[in-house]
Amino acid sequence: MEETKAPQKQETQTEQKKETQTQHHKKETHKKRTVDKEIQKYCKMKRFPNKLEVGIIQHLIQLQASTESEDFKTGLAKLQITQVRIFRLGKGKQALVIFIPVPLITTLHSVQEQLTQELEKKFSGNTVFFVAQRRIIHPETRKTKIKRQKRPRSRTLTSVYEAMLTDMVYPTEIVGKRIHYHLDGHQITKIHLDKKDQTTISPRIPAIVKVYKKLTSKNIVCEFPTFQL
Repeated sequence: MEETKAPQKQETQTEQKKETQTQHHKKETHKKRTVDKEIQKYCKMKRFPNKLEVGIIQHLIQLQASTESEDFKTGLAKLQITQVRIFRLGKGKQALVIFIPVPLITTLHSVQEQLTQELEKKFSGNTVFFVAQRRIIHPETRKTKIKRQKRPRSRTLTSVYEAMLTDMVYPTEIVGKRIHYHLDGHQITKIHLDKKDQTTISPRIPAIVKVYKKLTSKNIVCEFPTFQL
């Protein structure tokens, strides 16, 4: 009798575990569907957003609901996120790079300064950047089987990297650039920024240099030169 009861207990425990797992799965599915409805407007991804991306989008929803500025509310309503990447800068500091669709970059500029401040308050210790999600098309080679249209200049590696840097230094502008070549083949690019924005942008320069290096493997130095005629 004891031998027959043991298998029955095991079967009962197995069924209970399955029921618990099924209930847990249903709860998670319900939560996911609820979150999907909330973030669908802001999220433009082929995958389900991670915890950080959900947190950022939920904060955008809260800002849109609480702001009294119609212009800020309108700008937030049009915003979409394609990806969020986090970079460690050392000494406990991090940078959040929020990628958005290219057509929305102009719309973002109308609210970017205020939105950046709000996000940096929410995620203290993080420097926030907005970058358009551009696609790089590599040049065709002899091994290329499918012939495409002529590659647009905006899709070249150089153009995408230049546009990326322009996004990162906004609201200031790049007024000049010089490339220094060393004897060992190493090169560094000196970026000249508009001096009128020096007070605003200077605290962000160390993060800009480090994040740009991680994104592109390019070494840059940002300066505010005074040009004399």
